[in-house]
Amino acid sequence: MKTDTLPPIQPQATGRFKPNYSFVNWIRFVAMVSIVYEHCMDLQVPGDTSHSTNANGHYVTNVSQALAMPWIVQPMKFGTLCFFIISGYLLGKHLLLQSSPWTYYKRRLQVVGIPFIIALGLFMSKHLGVFGLLIGRYDISMLTPEFLKLKISVILFNSAYWFVFNFLIVLGLFLVFWRHSYKPIFGWITGAIAVFYGINIYFGWVEQRHNLVIAPYLFYLWLGVWLSRRQDVLDYLQRLPNRWLIGAVLLSLGLAISESRYLWSPDTISPFNSLRLSNQLFSVLVFVLLLRNDFSNRLTWINPRTESFGIYLYHLYFVQIANAIFISLNILTYSVNLSGLQLAAVTLIRFFVIYSSTLLFVKLINKTRFKWLFGN
Repeated sequence: MKTDTLPPIQPQATGRFKPNYSFVNWIRFVAMVSIVYEHCMDLQVPGDTSHSTNANGHYVTNVSQALAMPWIVQPMKFGTLCFFIISGYLLGKHLLLQSSPWTYYKRRLQVVGIPFIIALGLFMSKHLGVFGLLIGRYDISMLTPEFLKLKISVILFNSAYWFVFNFLIVLGLFLVFWRHSYKPIFGWITGAIAVFYGINIYFGWVEQRHNLVIAPYLFYLWLGVWLSRRQDVLDYLQRLPNRWLIGAVLLSLGLAISESRYLWSPDTISPFNSLRLSNQLFSVLVFVLLLRNDFSNRLTWINPRTESFGIYLYHLYFVQIANAIFISLNILTYSVNLSGLQLAAVTLIRFFVIYSSTLLFVKLINKTRFKWLFGN
């Protein structure tokens, strides 16, 4: 049977010298959906501010929920690595081997770093001010250097904001070796590091949590750069039969769910770690599937290039606003009586409300002079 093919990937003009690779926008959109979806799992018990969670941040109290959790979380666990790959692709398209890496990095710090610092600072101020001093949770005498250091550490490394901070460090380190990035040995070495961290989850030789490590992400940045230089590979991937790709994605999903269930225990740090070997494979295959099936032309009301970063920076605000509203209304909140299927339904509804609200907020700000807050 002859398989349908898509036209070769070509940049599309979107304005002043800003090429728009449609598949990049498509993957941006889907990857951001996956990230917001997982953060909507911040389910809280009404009136309970001290409940403990699984070490990976997921709260379950019955067998049905424990069995369902890998099926709820894992299918959307590809976003982080996909973002590194498309970031590497854009890096390879914008920065030639003879170009100045430092000039490029300074630009990234301006466009990405400044909005990140503002969003992080506002989020931090909200916690220390609105939720702390104003409602009496904290007394002014509690704002000691040690206390502030702890709060900054928790929010910077254990909330969604870890990714931007991590990305800027990974990018800077990658650019140090930019002149060597065209050498195959660079890919082999960084790939071996990524595999090492996947194995390390079981043994704990070094830090296991994906939000506290740097080195393994170098490979996925390199992979994107490599793809930017190999149009022949992109063309080949774009012609792969969908039935093969879908089968491979489903198989890798099954492996990833099985690994998560194997790792699931009260003393396991990362049962849903993004760097699990099975999840690394799953993420790459999802990337190829999205590359093969680019539906960006159907995103008539969404502009991933100008909206994705803003959604990432501010969706945590809407997660917490939604939590407060849902708890006050006693709806869409966690309950020990929820079955696994009910937990999945609650998560999907919460995601729709939170993502839609954040998207509307970003669209409104993008119509004002403050759109630079999103790097635009």
